[in-house]
Amino acid sequence: MNRKKREEIQSKFKKMVAGIIEEIKAIDHKEALKLIWEEADELQLLLEKKPLTLMVAGNIGLGKSTASKIISTFGKIRIDMEAGEKDLLKLFYDDMEQYAERLQLDLICQRLNQIVINGLLYPGQSIIYDRSPYEDPIIFARALNHYNLLSKESMKFCEDYFLIKRSELRDRFPDTKFEPDLIILLRISVEEGWKRIQTRQRETELRDDAGKGRGLTMEYYRLLDKYYRTFADDLIKKHWYSGPILQLEEDELLVSDATHTRGQLYVIRCLKEAIKITDVAGH
Repeated sequence: MNRKKREEIQSKFKKMVAGIIEEIKAIDHKEALKLIWEEADELQLLLEKKPLTLMVAGNIGLGKSTASKIISTFGKIRIDMEAGEKDLLKLFYDDMEQYAERLQLDLICQRLNQIVINGLLYPGQSIIYDRSPYEDPIIFARALNHYNLLSKESMKFCEDYFLIKRSELRDRFPDTKFEPDLIILLRISVEEGWKRIQTRQRETELRDDAGKGRGLTMEYYRLLDKYYRTFADDLIKKHWYSGPILQLEEDELLVSDATHTRGQLYVIRCLKEAIKITDVAGH
């Protein structure tokens, strides 16, 4: 996608999302529930016209898995979920410096391999991933380097490994599609995002034991947010992805709460309209 077309699409996305937020804020739970099923029917029709690969991206704790489940459920498409608690992730929070590079390489390998597996098992089907393969080399490796938990050489190696691994898999599986048709980027204020981290109470994230690692810190979380704000531009600069990115603001509506009807409607309607704007469904 060329730069002019992409900027035009992103501008339309921004206006569309803002308009939908205002519309949904004005309706109650009962009306939202009714509209959800109408929007779901339209979304399913769009996704049936052409199989799409969707990826959700965003900082820790913003509800990527929940948003993916909403889209999978109402769009009736396959979902690929990131495992919540990994043994290597626990080791990483115990000793970040020792396990930083190993964790990043493991995650990059897992995500790319999973794309291949899904392509082989479910060819020609729409799918949504609750994390993109770009975030480990672009966001997390960079943040770990900032705190001297990953050397500059190791950070560069993570990027190189991503490119090498993807290239090898492309050669072996030429029919596999590694780039998404659309990235859905969840955004929220640092303060609200941090509250959600505390709410979900994941042991690996909230530990405060000097002998066992300290888990996530507000400082580290704020740095991740800073890098996510340049995520789209970084993807373009590296020539990794130049397609559309639908940015969903979460401060206004409780998108991460699967029981919040207006939040579900927000996700479904924004995605449906984004598909229409990009015309990736070919209609």
